Amino acid sequence: MATETDFVDIDCAGDMQIISRWFAERRILYEYPEHDRNVFGSYDEQHIGVIQRGILGELAVFQYLHEHLLERYGDYQPEQRHNLVRDKLCLRATLGCFDPGIDMTVGNFKVDVKSYATALIDRERILTLNLLINRNQLVGHDPADIYVQTFFTADTNVVLAGWYNHKYHGLPRLNHNLPSPAYACPVRDLDPMSTLIQLMDG
Repeated sequence: MATETDFVDIDCAGDMQIISRWFAERRILYEYPEHDRNVFGSYDEQHIGVIQRGILGELAVFQYLHEHLLERYGDYQPEQRHNLVRDKLCLRATLGCFDPGIDMTVGNFKVDVKSYATALIDRERILTLNLLINRNQLVGHDPADIYVQTFFTADTNVVLAGWYNHKYHGLPRLNHNLPSPAYACPVRDLDPMSTLIQLMDG
């Protein structure tokens, strides 16, 4: 179970801001207007910031996992290092178009990053919120194995709150009081990000 001390802060200033903005400005052409505009914003130029935060969430999770691999294997010779890290982490190149729901793979696990992208959240509130998995992403599809929840704070940080494996823990409760029915898992019930690293080391 995740606590506030388990949260991981990733500074998304600098290059990550530039890269995510560049992709967001282009992705607007391909964006899929499936959600209630009153809740998720209109799919036009004003929506670029929401798209950008979604991309930043993906980049932040990848950065966190990449840092671990770099720390552990960075000093190995390239040929040896390649064999050790080749199947541990892969970022999916879907940043410039509609995301099918798998952002990266960690070992044999497919990972989808869920970013609370419509508002900045005080760190103290995060444990009162939920990871939401849209029911349509799980029904009739080949869903991700793991869902990672991220939030954005006013100091340009991305907070990695934790992760959930629905194939291991089972589906959380289905909440119908949302624009689209979604499975809702309280952040406090997520597994800490540090344990996701163990999947790469296993």
